[in-house]
Amino acid sequence: MLAQVIKKNMGISIVMIDAVFKQHNTAQGYAKGITELLRGVMENDPDFFSLFFKGFAVARHSPIVNKKLSVRYGQFRKALERWVFKKPQTSK
Repeated sequence: MLAQVIKKNMGISIVMIDAVFKQHNTAQGYAKGITELLRGVMENDPDFFSLFFKGFAVARHSPIVNKKLSVRYGQFRKALERWVFKKPQTSK
């Protein structure tokens, strides 16, 4: 059950981070977009972050959960990498 909720949250996270990088073209824009994104999540859905911590706590005791979480978090990192290596790293 926890794995399904984390999977859904990770999908939402990927959509949100993709939106930030689509809307901005500079390092300053990315920082602003990510800051606004995190602020919005903290204000509107603080349990979103609780799932990360709960997932890590469970993963410490379960190799199966650990493997599944590694895959999910890897998907998020790959989404970030797609944009980081696609966009020029300027601060215009």
